[in-house]
Amino acid sequence: MGRNRIFLPQEDLDRWIREEKVSVSGDALTIHAEQRTYDMMPAVRFMKDVAETGDPFGLLGRVKEKRQLDEMGAEHYMGSVVMGESAYDVQDGFVGYPRAASGSDIDAAVGAAAGEEQISDEALLTKFLLEKL
Repeated sequence: MGRNRIFLPQEDLDRWIREEKVSVSGDALTIHAEQRTYDMMPAVRFMKDVAETGDPFGLLGRVKEKRQLDEMGAEHYMGSVVMGESAYDVQDGFVGYPRAASGSDIDAAVGAAAGEEQISDEALLTKFLLEKL
């Protein structure tokens, strides 16, 4: 099984930055309310097969990082991806991977051992997104 990840559309990320709900430093995104940090990679979500080729690559609804697009030989430009004879509308954004254990994560683990409830990074991010969207 792969690493846990979440797709963050560019327009949502821009809004959260303006509202000062998150901050970005280099390739790291920090959610202020939760004090959680995620490593970010440029990515796209495949939304529509505009060439009507029947999605021969099975990409609709999937998320691919930019490096994966490069490896597949796809051309990405401003909301679209072309692969062979297929063309797709895509949603630009980022994939976020939870950062490895930090001091606060260790504190949470200690709290869990003491009988306090522990919440995973993924659960916290999901909660944040559901409350803020």
